[in-house]
Parts: sequence; C-alpha cells; structure tokens
Amino acid sequence: VNPDNNIPTLNDLVLANKLGIDFDEAYDITKKLCPQDLCKTATMKAQFIKSGPKTIWQITLTPADTTKGTLVIQIDSITKEVLFKSSNFN
Repeated sequence: VNPDNNIPTLNDLVLANKLGIDFDEAYDITKKLCPQDLCKTATMKAQFIKSGPKTIWQITLTPADTTKGTLVIQIDSITKEVLFKSSNFN
C-alpha cells in the first residue's frame, strides 16, 4: 500500500479546535428529531464530512422494520444547524 499524500487532512481543524460538536451531541440532536419507534431499534452509521468550508455530521439510521425507510440527517458541526433530514424525521 502506498500512502496518498493528496488526501486533505483535518489535522489543522483539530488543532485549532474548529471541528465543532462531537458525535454524542450530534446523536442527541438526531434522537430528538427521530420517531422513537424507529430509532430505538435502528442500525446507525455516522460519518464526519468536510464539504467546502463546512464540517458535517451525517447520521444514517436503518430501522429494524424493513418496511420503514432509511433516515438520514446532516448537521453542521459548528452551528448545530440541521442542513438536511429525510422526510421521515419529525
């Protein structure tokens, strides 16, 4: 395996304490907007994304009840603003 030296690093943002909220806080925001019956049994996937100047938490919840759709939410890690949420969120 060869390292890819062209991958953008988040180290500068970490050192400057500019990454914003941590996962626990992003998940708390998600839980407040999520229908309880879906989120309690859902499988979760979280990604921390850099999109232009923004750093975003994207949390995807796949309910155990497969008749329900996947829920996706994107939260600005600095402002805590919900940038996107799928229609099955509250």
